[in-house]
Amino acid sequence: MPRTRKTAFKLEAGTGWFLAILLISAAGALWNLDMSIIALVLGICGAAVAILNIRVDEERDFLIGVTALTVVLFAMISVSEIATLALAAKAFFINLLVAFGIAGFIVALSLIAKVGLRR
Repeated sequence: MPRTRKTAFKLEAGTGWFLAILLISAAGALWNLDMSIIALVLGICGAAVAILNIRVDEERDFLIGVTALTVVLFAMISVSEIATLALAAKAFFINLLVAFGIAGFIVALSLIAKVGLRR
């Protein structure tokens, strides 16, 4: 029986930035770090995800996903206000909103520019 070749896990740049968003969001929420610094770092990570990870054929799908994620995160933040969830959970959701909001903003600007250049 022939040996099957195992494929090694490849960590692409966009995947690394995405994981960085999750880790930094969690760290900022758990250890109550300065929100302005966390927002800046998450903004840079979100921009890197948008620039390095989103291909032209994925732009619309990514924007739909970011929009859905934004709605869900706003709902979770609203529920955390009512149900007194842990402050860390609320901070984590806000941190995710910052990062993916910037990523979505960059991709949306890219699409707007493309539509404008076609005319």
